[in-house]
Amino acid sequence: MLANTKEGWQLSREVGRVDILVVDDEPANLLALEAVLADLGQNIIRAGSGDEALRRVLETDFAVIIMDLRMPGLSGFEAAQLIRTRARSRTTPIIFLTAADGDGFSATEAYALGAVDYLTKPLVPMILRAKVAVFVELYQKTEALKAAERERAAVAVQESEERLKLAVDIARMGTFDIELLTDVVVMNEPGRVLLGFASTRTTFARVQEHFHPDDRDGVMSRVLAAFEPTGAGTFELEHRIIRPNGEERWLRVRGQTFFTGVGSARKAMRCLGAFLDVTEAKQSEEALRASEEEFRTNFERAGVGKAHADPTTGQLVRVNPAFCALMGYTTDELLKLTIRDVTHPDERDASDERFGALMRGVVPQYAVEKRYVRKDGATIWVRVTATVVRTPAGVPIRACAIIEDITARKRAEAALAEESRRKDEFLAILAHELRNPLAPISNGLELLKMYPAGGPAAEKARTRMDRQLAHLIRLIDDLMDISRVSRGKLELRKDRVTVRMVIENALDAGAPLLESAGHQISVTIPSEPLVLHADAVRITQIVSNLLNNAAKYTPPGGRVELVVEREGDTAVIRISDTGVGLEAEMLPKVFEMFTQAGKTLDRAQGGLGIGLALVKRLVEMHGGTITAESPGLGHGSTFTVKLPLAESTRTLP
Repeated sequence: MLANTKEGWQLSREVGRVDILVVDDEPANLLALEAVLADLGQNIIRAGSGDEALRRVLETDFAVIIMDLRMPGLSGFEAAQLIRTRARSRTTPIIFLTAADGDGFSATEAYALGAVDYLTKPLVPMILRAKVAVFVELYQKTEALKAAERERAAVAVQESEERLKLAVDIARMGTFDIELLTDVVVMNEPGRVLLGFASTRTTFARVQEHFHPDDRDGVMSRVLAAFEPTGAGTFELEHRIIRPNGEERWLRVRGQTFFTGVGSARKAMRCLGAFLDVTEAKQSEEALRASEEEFRTNFERAGVGKAHADPTTGQLVRVNPAFCALMGYTTDELLKLTIRDVTHPDERDASDERFGALMRGVVPQYAVEKRYVRKDGATIWVRVTATVVRTPAGVPIRACAIIEDITARKRAEAALAEESRRKDEFLAILAHELRNPLAPISNGLELLKMYPAGGPAAEKARTRMDRQLAHLIRLIDDLMDISRVSRGKLELRKDRVTVRMVIENALDAGAPLLESAGHQISVTIPSEPLVLHADAVRITQIVSNLLNNAAKYTPPGGRVELVVEREGDTAVIRISDTGVGLEAEMLPKVFEMFTQAGKTLDRAQGGLGIGLALVKRLVEMHGGTITAESPGLGHGSTFTVKLPLAESTRTLP
């Protein structure tokens, strides 16, 4: 049975046993530590909290303290800080025990508090025993040196040295003993092999030659400070050495200085210590640091949105700048939201279901297209690829997602679908429009067979057939023109032409339709000759189509107004009507292919819905612009064409 009473400690101390303090708030962990360290044959003193550990330290001195970091009340770090404030325990070795996830562990802070090492749970018993054995033996040796006058203590020192050698050999830890008066250094075999010396006996000056040049000054400054009579007498550091073969290795070193005399006569006589090759650990730390830096760089600088969320609540815990820009939030604002908060209300239930399935392991990952709502209220389309990070036991600890903005693609798809719909509708209209004139023509041919060629019935049939044939020709001409323009095959035959001439030609062409509808038309043209460098046929076609459009979309007895004026170097042709007008949402679309407004009236008058698209392209081919305006349905429309004037505005000869 291990001693846990004050009397037991005293008895065992007399036979060479030392005290080891194990601190953990879990009784099961304390029992486990006792079982692992039992083979060392020392006194294992238990403390169930940081406060109890402080009381134990006040009662006795310990060879080593093994302390858990995470405890209620005083944490391991806090308890260590208080232990270091007591002179007798200032140099007591402390080995911290950390959880596998780190517990917020900081190696730098641990070493600053006097930690000689740290181990992660679950522990490897042999490693723990070997490391503790080293400090047990160092403690025993130190105590024996202090009581060198006693023969019994001298024997204990010899035995301690033998056990220490065995322990450090097992741990492959180097030890050193510096005789400061002679500069002689004695190392153990693992230390000799590590430093590459031929013998375990050398000088301190030769040892220094193996220190890395970049580290030598800093190391010696720390070591020499420990030799000062007024100093603490200890040093702990990590530095590089250069082996004889040129290999660079990292050492973790801890030393204790022993003095003789007191006051002004106090003088450093000897320094004992140990060192451990931590090269692999350093390389692992560097690799981890590089990996973390690479991850941080990839995460922060990614061109697509990236986000991490809590697997239980969906709370956003990490976002990159691209995701912030996409959503219009700052990082701090987004970290106050959940995945559900940024999801479109119509998709939240489906989003929750997918997220839950991912966390439960029903699916390993998913990729979905969904809608998010930006801070400004705008809806955007995104493609979300989500996965989950789990512990080895399968517990989800982090949800990760890549978010790509696909709003432009979705809009393009919608536009293509709308264009496809309009094309289908156009084809149906085209079939209808081409079929409509055929019936009157067919009927007219039958009438011509039945009645004399010069009779009134035959004349009426010919007139109707001429009108329907002209309508067919106009439809086919429009189709051919829009096809040529779309393929870039339409050639303009430009010459000097006056605006007045093309207006008169267009009025002649559009007069029958205007008159048949009983429309009043007013025309205003300035007396000043406005000369264009243009294709007269196409400009006439532009004006004629706009007049026909006004006639078709204006109920019988309406009014159409055509005004021509000059604005600087531009000729302006404005055609207004009192027709059905345009809705506000139709204004940006009215010049698009296969777009029609006022379909009921248009069906009564005929048309394919390509006239305005053709007009716009012909205007642009002449370097001009065309716009549409309307106060709304029932309030008419105004189309304004602006064309650049020729360099000279002289009238045609």
